[in-house]
Amino acid sequence: MTENTYNFANLVITGIIGLFAVIFGFLQILINYKLKKIQEYIALSIEPIPNVINRLKLVNTGKVNLYIHAFEINGKVEKFEPERLIPLNSFYWIYLPLNANSEEDISKLISESKEKFFQLKIYLANQFGHKYITEGSYEISEGKIFDLTTTAHIPIKSIPMINAWTNKTKKFKWKL
Repeated sequence: MTENTYNFANLVITGIIGLFAVIFGFLQILINYKLKKIQEYIALSIEPIPNVINRLKLVNTGKVNLYIHAFEINGKVEKFEPERLIPLNSFYWIYLPLNANSEEDISKLISESKEKFFQLKIYLANQFGHKYITEGSYEISEGKIFDLTTTAHIPIKSIPMINAWTNKTKKFKWKL
């Protein structure tokens, strides 16, 4: 083998190694980008609190700390000054704007009100400062307590009930 052939083979092998290094570096950048997106996973669950009609529980089920800046119910915005922290796997509750102090007042409100279904928006930021909005809904209805000692299951009492759910959380550059 001559020296020119050896140099050419060395150049080809070096080029192939360099090409693989560039491809490996590009793939590593893609992997790091996807890992970062997984680490910044945002999820907020809106849940009713058993036997409590005037509050909703907001549970951080994502991967980062969240800050609640405000919430909106049917167009009415309630701001938090300063914002409220919801750490990982923890919760915060918000009070619903009900003009009622007791179960009887709420039952009366339900029977007299035509509006039983409410849209809810929660304005959030994560610990990195990225802004999000969570949209959900809740409804207040009349529930029944049944007498389970008989086979007829006769309702013995009406009580107010609340159902709540999360529709979606999305990145959104909101301004309050």
